[in-house]
Amino acid sequence: MEHWIPTIPLLIAIAGLWWKLTTSVATKEDIKELKADMREIRQMLFTHIGSREKHS
Repeated sequence: MEHWIPTIPLLIAIAGLWWKLTTSVATKEDIKELKADMREIRQMLFTHIGSREKHS
């Protein structure tokens, strides 16, 4: 049983590194999606403002 003791911190470190890598990738994808949504909203807003100015 004593031969497993040095392996436990290594497994915890690997799991922590895997979690950090996978969550940072997901976060980057979420940021890209949010930026795309913001661009679309901005374009819709400017289109709406432009159409109101034509009617005035």
